[in-house]
This record gives sequence, C-alpha cells and structure tokens, in this order.
Amino acid sequence: MQLPSLEVSEYWSHLWSYEKEALKLTRNNHDPLEDVDCPHEIESHVVALAISAIRGKSYWRFGGFMNQKLKVGFSGIRTFDSDAVSKQRLYLNRWQLFVFPKLTEKYTLSFEFPFWFEGVILDLMVYGGPHYDPLESDVGYLKGSTDYNRALIEQVQLNTEDLLNR
Repeated sequence: MQLPSLEVSEYWSHLWSYEKEALKLTRNNHDPLEDVDCPHEIESHVVALAISAIRGKSYWRFGGFMNQKLKVGFSGIRTFDSDAVSKQRLYLNRWQLFVFPKLTEKYTLSFEFPFWFEGVILDLMVYGGPHYDPLESDVGYLKGSTDYNRALIEQVQLNTEDLLNR
C-alpha cells in the first residue's frame, strides 16, 4: 500500500467551480446566499477546496461549512439523502485539504455560507493518485496474524497428538 503523493500536481484534477452573488435588496442589504450542492459524485476521498468571499473584508476568516453526504439504502430513493456525515469548517482565501473516511464508493458535498457574504467563489480539486487506506492495512495485518495463529494451533495439536501417542 502506497502513501498518497499529494505534492504531485498530475494527481490533482479540477472538479468544480462555483460563483454566486447575493441578490441586493437595498444599498446595504442583501438576501443570504442559499446552501449549494456540488453537482458531481466524488469517488476520491481526498479533496482540496478554496473559498473566497466577493467583497469580503480583509479580517474575515470564516467561510462557512462543507458537508459530506452519502447515499443510504433505507430511504427508498437513490439520492444523497443522508445528513452531513462529516461537517468541516471552511476558512477563507486558502486551499484546505480534506481527507474523508471511506464509508462508501461515492459521495457528494454541500456547502453552507455565512449570512453576511455578498457573494462567494469556490474551487474544488480531487486527488486521483495512489491512496493509502489504513483500514486495508489493518485487515491485511489481522489476516496475516490469524493465519499465523492458525498454523501455531495446528502445530500445537500435532505435537500434543505426537506426545499422547508415545
């Protein structure tokens, strides 16, 4: 199992961009931005995201929340119908790396923006290079341990039978 090579630019691909300005009601008032769902199903469990506020203040740091949403089999409709499995805080004007647990093969993301944002720009990148899954590593270790223990038990049984037959 190979560790991810996050520094290799060829392993990253741009998946989605989103830009939206809030509806101005008056000179100093606007409608809050609505939550938005990424229109793509994502297979990679490593993503990077950058978010910026249009006409944002230089001291603003908080950029809202990103939610991982999964398909669950008990709703009757094959949609991404779960609530946020993983709710991540977003920070403005920087790339953030997110590693989601591999609970399903595909998932989608939704985004919540602060009510004071007059507009937002989002860029989402997905990692497509080699992955390291610690759970698979643990399963391999446990399987090897089980095989080893089974061989030891068989050896003890053979030795015990040999001693009893003497």
